[in-house]
Amino acid sequence: MDSSSQLFQNPRNPEINFEQNFKFEKWFNEDGEIYNSSAPAIIKFDRTDKKVSEEWYTKKNTLHRVDGPAITEYNDDKTREVWCYDGTIHRTDGPSIVNRLNGKVVSQYWNKDGKQHRISGPAVIEYYEDGNKKLEEWYIEGRLHRLDGPAQVKYENWNGTDDDKKKFEGWYKNGRKYRYIRYENGYKQYEFWGENDALLHRVDGPSCIYYNELGIKEREEWYQNGKCFRRGGSAVIQYHQNGKKMSEEWHNENEILHRAPPNYRSSHSSINDTCPAVISYDENGVIKSQAWYDEGVCFNRK
Repeated sequence: MDSSSQLFQNPRNPEINFEQNFKFEKWFNEDGEIYNSSAPAIIKFDRTDKKVSEEWYTKKNTLHRVDGPAITEYNDDKTREVWCYDGTIHRTDGPSIVNRLNGKVVSQYWNKDGKQHRISGPAVIEYYEDGNKKLEEWYIEGRLHRLDGPAQVKYENWNGTDDDKKKFEGWYKNGRKYRYIRYENGYKQYEFWGENDALLHRVDGPSCIYYNELGIKEREEWYQNGKCFRRGGSAVIQYHQNGKKMSEEWHNENEILHRAPPNYRSSHSSINDTCPAVISYDENGVIKSQAWYDEGVCFNRK
């Protein structure tokens, strides 16, 4: 019997080989399959004989471990742990991937059957080096998804509450983004609503809202299927800092300035004083000026 056959028959004795300046200790069963029932089956060392990683194969040729991480990687002050079941990243009682820096957790990821997934909270949590929260993401079966709030939240790194430190929020349903909010210094800067990740669209309110540096609303825009249009109301509204309207614009379905009374069918003569397409207001809400448009053509001002 040659030495390799003896090695395969005794999984307690590792095979030692060298690859690209790394040393590997590997355990095999009698059939030549990577396997060790009670300890790492592959251990990797660097040129100074310092441990770099461990891999557990408690099933033949399959990364698998039920009582701890199947992969542990060491890199000076960094460590990484990965839980695997039947060869896929999977864990039901905690995060399946944990990264640490100087012993502190810097990121955690929850996976089910290889897909990012968590019911009770975010499936991705990342931290700044000082421990402040950096990123949270909610996933169901590998897709960004959350019904009771944003599925993606990124934070600035400074002291304060989570709400004060928000940088952006993304709302997702079944992997598709339908709302986005950007913050600066704890104040909203703008927010968008849409469909299919990119198309601006909303039926129950403005699709775009813009704010000044103090988070005070400055402008609203209504969109239907990607076009700046609002049925039954003004499509663009700008505001004074006191919250009162500064101006309003009415658009038709082609995003052209236009406003007409119900059942309008004929000429400018049918557009009366009750239907200006542009209205400007002073800070007290009193009308300053009005302009009438028919298909983008201004035919009256006052």
